[in-house]
Amino acid sequence: MPSDALLAYGYLSKVLKFGTTFAVRGGTFKGSRVRAFGLDGNPYGADPARRSQVVVHDWASRRTS
Repeated sequence: MPSDALLAYGYLSKVLKFGTTFAVRGGTFKGSRVRAFGLDGNPYGADPARRSQVVVHDWASRRTS
C-alpha cells in the first residue's frame, strides 16, 4: 500500500440463541469442508418450531424454463 493510503477493517460477531436446536450437518463449500444447519434431519426429531425461528425477507428462484 502507498504510504498515504488508508486501510479500514471491520468485523461483527453475534451469537444467536434459538429456543429450538437446528439440525447440524457437514458439507462442502467451494472445496472446503464446512458446518451448516438446517430445519430437517435433526437428531432431536421433527419440530415445526424450527421453521418459525427463521424469517426469509426476500427470496427468488432461478427460472428453469
